[in-house]
Amino acid sequence: MKRWGWLAVLVMALVAGRAGAQTAVHTDPLNLDPLVRQGYERFYYLDFDGALKIFNQVAQQHPQDPMAWDYILMTTVFRELYHQDLLDTTYYAHDSFLSNKRDVPVPPGIHQQIEDLTNKVIAMCDANLAANASDKNSYLRVGMQRGCTLPSSLWQSTRLRQRRSRVMVRAMTASRS
Repeated sequence: MKRWGWLAVLVMALVAGRAGAQTAVHTDPLNLDPLVRQGYERFYYLDFDGALKIFNQVAQQHPQDPMAWDYILMTTVFRELYHQDLLDTTYYAHDSFLSNKRDVPVPPGIHQQIEDLTNKVIAMCDANLAANASDKNSYLRVGMQRGCTLPSSLWQSTRLRQRRSRVMVRAMTASRS
């Protein structure tokens, strides 16, 4: 009787392990593409130009998939963050990075490219959601796009903050005169 009990436990463990191994992966199907994984590998090695080249190939193969354009957007934003030396973690080691008046000039061409990619992804996701309001991948893509463009809006707010402070200094100087 003991033998059968152990055998039943062993069989149940094997069945449960096999069922767990067959569980579907919860990710966008495009993330499983070998070319995308190769692009992410380049991205993680900070070879942003290499990653862009690969992600552009992915976008050519999947022109109607917003995720393919999100890869390009993400890489473009992070490449610019890298060029601005904003990926250096020591910059964020103290609270002063929040109030720092560091000038972060984003080249107009890069800024426009980010805006264009953002608008393209949003339009594609809106079309997908109009056709299928429960398309969870489109909601995810819009969230990714907004997360990727947050640094761009921070660059803009830094510029606006700097302009405001210059105007205030001028106004204060003029009122003292």
